[in-house]
Amino acid sequence: MHNFGAKAHHTYQLIRSPQNNPTDERSRRLILTSLVSFISKGVSFLVLLVSVPLTLGYLGSTQFGLLNTITGIFGMLTYSDLGISMGVQNTLPDLVSKGDDQKVKEIISTAFFFLIGVSFVIAITSFGVIPYFDWTGIFNVKDKVDASLMFWTVWTSIFVVCIGIPAGLIQRIQSAYQQGYFSETFVTLGNIMSLVALVCVTQMHLSLAYIVFAMQGVLFLTMVFNFWYFTRFRPIYSAPTWSSFSINTLKRLITIGLSYLLLTISSVAVGAADNFIIARYIGVEAVTDYTIGFKLVSIFYMPVLIISLPFLASYNDAVARQDIVWVRLTILKYLKYITLGSMLGGIVLYFFGNDIIYLWTRHLPYTNIQLFSFCVLLIYLNINVFISMIALSPRHINLTLKIYPVAVLIALFLKVILIKNWNADFSIIVWPNLIILSLFYFLPISLNVFKKDFNYKSN
Repeated sequence: MHNFGAKAHHTYQLIRSPQNNPTDERSRRLILTSLVSFISKGVSFLVLLVSVPLTLGYLGSTQFGLLNTITGIFGMLTYSDLGISMGVQNTLPDLVSKGDDQKVKEIISTAFFFLIGVSFVIAITSFGVIPYFDWTGIFNVKDKVDASLMFWTVWTSIFVVCIGIPAGLIQRIQSAYQQGYFSETFVTLGNIMSLVALVCVTQMHLSLAYIVFAMQGVLFLTMVFNFWYFTRFRPIYSAPTWSSFSINTLKRLITIGLSYLLLTISSVAVGAADNFIIARYIGVEAVTDYTIGFKLVSIFYMPVLIISLPFLASYNDAVARQDIVWVRLTILKYLKYITLGSMLGGIVLYFFGNDIIYLWTRHLPYTNIQLFSFCVLLIYLNINVFISMIALSPRHINLTLKIYPVAVLIALFLKVILIKNWNADFSIIVWPNLIILSLFYFLPISLNVFKKDFNYKSN
């Protein structure tokens, strides 16, 4: 008890004010971001508890499944930035440590105006193309849905994503400065405002397109405010200016970003494709069954997500400063927390999952096999988020580029084969992720981490 009190006091002293020692300052920002993220994810959890039964009760099973399928598929457009946002996050730390403010401003300005252009092209193109597709057939909607409703729902989903493409750059910038706690604060505000907007939409009996804007658009608008506020009123952030835009910098960012684009598309595809595969081969109603279970899994997944997301920026900083001792100790701590979180979450999910879901949504109970599959999904998500934080670093990115897209393609191929031949149950779709990615992604990256970070000989 005394040791716990001493550690708590040390942590409090560490985070209360900036530290002169780079190692202590890195730990301070990592802990502070994790604490704020814990609060943010707690709010997200409460919003999820309210929004799922509210939306499901308002829309019904078919439109609820359609909502999650559309937002999942077109949410992939967030990553049409050619990986530039991720490139900015991994490029800035070295420049910030060198104090090269002019280059920082050039990179931020170039990335921002390029992303504005990408969003504009996507929005205009989609408005002209969407009417020519049979969306009810594509999403295998068995109930009759008005064509105009489908058009505005799809276009709204694309439009709000176009808002988020340039606005989301601020989160990457703040992560690069190891100040993710600012981003999480605005995400918390956005989630609260989204819930308020969702309640208003349901009370006013508005259509599915308004539901999409309430759930996604409001959150992206808070990112816009975050960008405006910090680039205007925070002196360490460089506001984008057209005069700082550089074609040469854009070429370098695209070269770096294309690597991350491939990985990002692969990452999104392996998850977002699930809803589309289920809808296509079983029916959009089955997406509702899968989505409700997935959202429950995401609640148990939040603790590991909270502590893992800030790790990449801190890891990059530690490697740049050759603080390998910090890297080793921190990785071991993370592995301990992830193992504990997976075990406790899996036990609760398997034995009490049906009770929680019934109290939450009045949804019919899942079979033991389906519950066990959701436990497998939880384990996969916990492992994946931490491994990915390391795999995306410049230290391991070359290996990741070689193995991850191949592993994803194999997993997607198996998902289609399995769900097409055994389409009576959606639960089988989670197994290819764990098995294939464990063999062809998690294991090679783990061995590379052991080789580079645990057998590293400092000078």
